[in-house]
Amino acid sequence: MSSKKEEILKVFQFQIIDFNRMIEEILEISLIKKMNRNKYIETNARFIYLLSLFERFMGNFNQYLISTNKPVRDRYIQMFESLCDEEIKKLKNSKEWKSYYNRPSKMIKDYAILEKKKNGLVILRSILKDSVDFKEKQLDQRLKYYYEARARRNLLAHRGREPDKIYFEDLEQNNINANLRSRIYRRGLYSTPTNPKGFLGNNGSEELVKNNADNLIDLSITPGYLCRVCEDIIYITQCLLMDINDKDIDIDLHRFIKKGIKNKNKILLSLCYNLFARKISKYHGGKIVKLKIEDKVNFLLLYEHLVKEKIVKKKIDHQKVIDSISDDEHFSAIHLKSLLNDYFKKDKESFYKNTKKLTNKFKNEKNNFKDWLIFQRYMRYKEFKDLFRIN
Repeated sequence: MSSKKEEILKVFQFQIIDFNRMIEEILEISLIKKMNRNKYIETNARFIYLLSLFERFMGNFNQYLISTNKPVRDRYIQMFESLCDEEIKKLKNSKEWKSYYNRPSKMIKDYAILEKKKNGLVILRSILKDSVDFKEKQLDQRLKYYYEARARRNLLAHRGREPDKIYFEDLEQNNINANLRSRIYRRGLYSTPTNPKGFLGNNGSEELVKNNADNLIDLSITPGYLCRVCEDIIYITQCLLMDINDKDIDIDLHRFIKKGIKNKNKILLSLCYNLFARKISKYHGGKIVKLKIEDKVNFLLLYEHLVKEKIVKKKIDHQKVIDSISDDEHFSAIHLKSLLNDYFKKDKESFYKNTKKLTNKFKNEKNNFKDWLIFQRYMRYKEFKDLFRIN
């Protein structure tokens, strides 16, 4: 890999990590049990910020692909040239647009010009049409959920809480029919409208109008709805990363699995499972053993938790998956295999001994090991915490 591509990759990998961390923080909204005015304002603000984050991620993603993938770059140049043709037909003074012809580097540099005219998702769908099946049922549905969220964001940010003609026109443009709208509204609506006299309509009046799918008067953001939109965005981004077939960029569900277990968020955990199932089915012939080592470990730990919570019933042969890990797959592969065996046997003593061997051998990696999902079960014990202490 050239030094230039290495630098581009490094920047985009950091952008992915930052994006995922932000979504994790927004998902903390799932812990809210009782709303007050401050929480209400915070929830709406987080929603607007989330949509901005996703739009920024799409822009970063597009620019990474344009810079590192020649077929994508060629499609992007064609798209930019088509825009130039359109603008030249419309404008009398077209010198600025003519200046782009035969200058691909200028088109790439001025990505923001095309994004302003077309928006990031339109560009993404165009440049990835040969890599991603946007009509795939689950991905198509998640995108429609996102389109509704975007229409709602525009409503709340610019026109108010009550859905208007523009909001419904946006839904119609994106083929969001009445059945899908009904499912979206079941994700979370305040039972009574918010109002300036009292939070959530609690002003002592007996004449409050109910806010529901049949009588929408307030599309303010509830914690439940915000969590579902977060999960839609996680699903969309992870599918895109999965489908571009870039050996340097892949799905990473580790932090979301940890967050789901910590917050007892069964929907998030089921989402992670569905993403793994998609990857195993679509890219590994239905065989778990063909996953890379990080995915094998995370999938096994996730699956064990899903069985424990009775979210899935069928047990898998975890020993077969552990045995499929090659010693040269990862610097810690030999130790990981031992730890996994101890983990599933619930052998705390042996797990401790093997953890100690790992931390002693790779002292410089202790800070990274501490965050690994496999260690979370025992991190409440002092002796395990001591192993990860950096002197």
